[in-house]
Amino acid sequence: MSDDTSTSTASSVLAPATLHERLQQAVGEAVVGQEAVVTQLTTALLAGGHVLLEGAPGIAKTTIATRVATAAGLPANRIQLTPDILPADITGTQLYNEQAGAFEFRRGPVFSNAVIADEINRAMPKAQAALLEAMEERHVSTDGETRSLPTPFFLVATQNPREMAGTYPLPESELDRFMFHLTVSAPSSDDALVDILTTADQRERAEGSRRHQASEYPLTPAAVRSAQRLVDAIHVSAPIKQYLVALLRSLETDSRVTAAPSPRALIGVQRAAKARAAIERRSYVLPEDVEQVAIDALCHRITVEQATKGDTEAARHLLEGVLDATTLPTTPSTPTPDESLATDGGE
Repeated sequence: MSDDTSTSTASSVLAPATLHERLQQAVGEAVVGQEAVVTQLTTALLAGGHVLLEGAPGIAKTTIATRVATAAGLPANRIQLTPDILPADITGTQLYNEQAGAFEFRRGPVFSNAVIADEINRAMPKAQAALLEAMEERHVSTDGETRSLPTPFFLVATQNPREMAGTYPLPESELDRFMFHLTVSAPSSDDALVDILTTADQRERAEGSRRHQASEYPLTPAAVRSAQRLVDAIHVSAPIKQYLVALLRSLETDSRVTAAPSPRALIGVQRAAKARAAIERRSYVLPEDVEQVAIDALCHRITVEQATKGDTEAARHLLEGVLDATTLPTTPSTPTPDESLATDGGE
């Protein structure tokens, strides 16, 4: 048994870098060429955020999300969003128990550590709104009662491209609750496509191997929570915070930006940067950590002048320029006294 794994099972302390390695391995057994997407999914999970995956049908968005949740040891429910789905189909409903002679609440699929909301933009706005409270407050209010969701709570939604028929745009309030908006694309090279065909042939054998490894060295929600606590302790220096504020001010004053990010978005960037530092086995945030997460964390939270609503490509291009133009901190980040916070996982 490896040191990393024995630690995560024996003491319920999981190093963020170890979690990242496990998720990359699990997804890589079934999906080719999506390492960057898996890294951002791991970052969001460690930071307590949610992720919106956009891409054409058939490029493994749901497979990636399912693999990540399973490999992390999180019980997962999948919700297939359709135009006729109702809020109660997501949150749950009251049903009459004849034996007890009373109504009882039957929990919906949102009551799980991981929720995969498949094709979220096919649902009507009323059904989409059923996820708002869960995503932000980590609880659900129905029939005058508030019920807490399990922790950690991690939602990954998939979305078809906005130009596809039968889709409803997500409102700004819901988009703002996603830490990352990621675009999933099929590999373009011939070699990568051959690898995809080869992986499909070998998937059944790889799945058996993965199940064996997962049963021998299982992760649990408690282990993921321990990794999240290590991320909470990552140090963010004053210059890094000033850098984040400078990014926000640059967007607020940019004439091309008609709607700038909210303070919640800025908090999300900081949390994601802390998680990225932890994955890199550091106990403090560097400017490059911010740069690696800022575009995916802000592209869906700004509106660019003359761009089509929901055009994240225009937003990404603008954000690249803003990041290049924003002055980096000159004062080095000061690590916390305990350098092992993000590196040892209790080993």
